[in-house]
Amino acid sequence: MIGIIGALSNELELIKSKMKNINTENIMGSVFYNGEIANEKVVVAECSIGKVNAAITATSMIAKYNPDIIINTGIAGSINNKLHVMDVLVVNRASVHDEGEVFKRYYPFATSFEINNKWVDLAKQAFFNTHKNNMNELHIGEVITGDEYVESEFKKEEIKKRFCNAYAVDMECGAIAKVCYRSKKDLVIIKTISDEANDDANLSYDEFIDKASQSSANIVLELIKNCNLHN
Repeated sequence: MIGIIGALSNELELIKSKMKNINTENIMGSVFYNGEIANEKVVVAECSIGKVNAAITATSMIAKYNPDIIINTGIAGSINNKLHVMDVLVVNRASVHDEGEVFKRYYPFATSFEINNKWVDLAKQAFFNTHKNNMNELHIGEVITGDEYVESEFKKEEIKKRFCNAYAVDMECGAIAKVCYRSKKDLVIIKTISDEANDDANLSYDEFIDKASQSSANIVLELIKNCNLHN
């Protein structure tokens, strides 16, 4: 089974429209859509924004449905000059930017989590299959997570000083990655850039949220077709 988590309804709309034989269940405030896509069993849930909401939904999904892999799909803000609006980031490391060094002293002794190269490669191929005639670029890199919507050049630059190799910022990835790490579950993170986390972030977000969400969702749908779990 494949678990799919998005923070917002926009990020999951296309994916849910492709599901068959759907059953729903409400667990701790999140609605879980259990069904099939391309002959694979899937469960889809909207977690809402922030690390706590993301962790609750990921934990509930694993405890109830025990998926083989979780896919986090949706949008993010760029903090790297190479990454522009509507470019796609396949994440190879998910980190948390608002947890201090003290978190590394206690289980799970980390604030940064690597993504299995196998799934990064499959996500890359899914991008190329779905974006053949598209001018937007694919990047592989780190996303950093915090409980703050980054919408100013000042805040963006402050974060970049501490995470100079990061590509994008969001509010959920790091928490989902921590849950998957603790649960020994594979994870894929696919993010399309909706804004550049600067002073114009709100305007860009409003303009591109739907297009960016659909971009990531199309990659997820292609990935599902080719992951060959059949569980």
